[in-house]
Amino acid sequence: MAHAPLRHALLSLVSIIVSTLKGVEYILINDQLILCAFIQILVSMHAEQKEVGSVNHRFLMAALQKISIKLDTVPCFIQMQVPDLLIKFVEMQLGTKSPGIHFSLDFGTALLANILHAPSTQQFLKSAPHMV
Repeated sequence: MAHAPLRHALLSLVSIIVSTLKGVEYILINDQLILCAFIQILVSMHAEQKEVGSVNHRFLMAALQKISIKLDTVPCFIQMQVPDLLIKFVEMQLGTKSPGIHFSLDFGTALLANILHAPSTQQFLKSAPHMV
């Protein structure tokens, strides 16, 4: 993977940037295009079962969890089916002893909690009872 060092550096930087509310707002300044790109990277990691539990996976999960604190981002997570992905991830990793997986699980479950706590998610679930 020729771009691995670049991906690592960018995910590391983004994870640091979004550690503050100003950083989250900076990432979201051009609508939610960057957020959607990050979610697509996460989806591909899980679909290909590559890098799950890696440092890059942890950086990405941490960044998404920090971004999800902004309630207006939650519909994007719902639309891109992140809750389903996270639930499957948690189910698959139960009992895993890898430290990397534990960090990813921590950030992933915190991300899921942020998404489920949002009023837009609760509204969505009320309008789609078959999803519950």
